[in-house]
Amino acid sequence: MEQAEHILQDLPCGCVVFDEVGTMTFVNRTLCSMLGYQPDLLLGQSIEKILTISSRIFHQTHFFPLLKLNGAASEIFLTLKPSSGSPIPVMVNAKTQAEADPVCYVCVFVPVWERRKYEEQLLEINRVQQKALDENAC
Repeated sequence: MEQAEHILQDLPCGCVVFDEVGTMTFVNRTLCSMLGYQPDLLLGQSIEKILTISSRIFHQTHFFPLLKLNGAASEIFLTLKPSSGSPIPVMVNAKTQAEADPVCYVCVFVPVWERRKYEEQLLEINRVQQKALDENAC
């Protein structure tokens, strides 16, 4: 069991467990490192502490209701708010642990810096292409 705890702490992605009201009950070292927090500054806090304002709204209106309704949520894009520095775009996969007493929710956060860069490049290419089409139409 000690090996499993070590593996969980050092996963190549952030991991958090929170309860029905959103209180974080577990945060792995990887997530703490990503966000620049010590675990004791996150444990017992709301999951919303680590989300940007827009991600908080999405969490309240879509992510958490979807997680409760379906028992899982996959490939959700949120933005984490570190203690300092730039927001961190992440892809989130989450699962309800209904057999746990009390029920809890396990989320893994994978940074997607490269994906965002590619999306921005594609948008710029589309803008240039549309501009060229508009100029040729005149």
